[in-house]
Amino acid sequence: MNRYYIKLSVTFILVIASVVAFAQTNLVSVTANSGLPGTFNTLVGPSSGTSITTGTENSFFGYRSGIANTTGSGNVFMGSSAGYSNTTGDFNLFVGNFAGQANTTGRENLFFGSGSGFSTSTGRFNTFVGTNSGYFNTIGENNVFFGQRAGYNNTAGNYNLFFGAEAGYSNTNGVYNTFLGNGAGHANTAGTNSTLVGLNSGYKTTGSDNVMVGGAQVLRT
Repeated sequence: MNRYYIKLSVTFILVIASVVAFAQTNLVSVTANSGLPGTFNTLVGPSSGTSITTGTENSFFGYRSGIANTTGSGNVFMGSSAGYSNTTGDFNLFVGNFAGQANTTGRENLFFGSGSGFSTSTGRFNTFVGTNSGYFNTIGENNVFFGQRAGYNNTAGNYNLFFGAEAGYSNTNGVYNTFLGNGAGHANTAGTNSTLVGLNSGYKTTGSDNVMVGGAQVLRT
């Protein structure tokens, strides 16, 4: 073998070695990440679903997605660390990096957007759509938040509908509120049974039983 072919062979080996070295943080899964008894699971990504014991029919896509899941079943987690802490929660759909990251036993939640439902642990039946929507929700249930940071600070509030960027932003434990419009009900923390409609409607309102349209008072505060 002449020097040209020797040099070419060495160069080829170095290129292959470099590709392998740079590829170590990537994974396209064609075999199970976990050898435990769970069945009918699809696990794609480094450390995805590595704790599964008896959980079934889960689909986890992304680095550390569903990493703590043990018996939870029927979940779909897509994104880096999506559903990271889920253990026994069932029938959740989390799409986006860190979506539903803290969920442990919460079930039947839909979080769509990076950081959506990030802090939810046991809350159930929530729908959060938008980046960081419902970010601090922990035990709140039956809420619907649509828009970037909608319901951002909600922790224990239930049965709220917030639609618009930062609608219901400060709500923590207020219940049965409907805020429609960017910034609607922004300052509300614990007020209940209010309906605020329009851009920044009731922006600074904190009381209960309000009805406002476009920021104008229609009934009472």
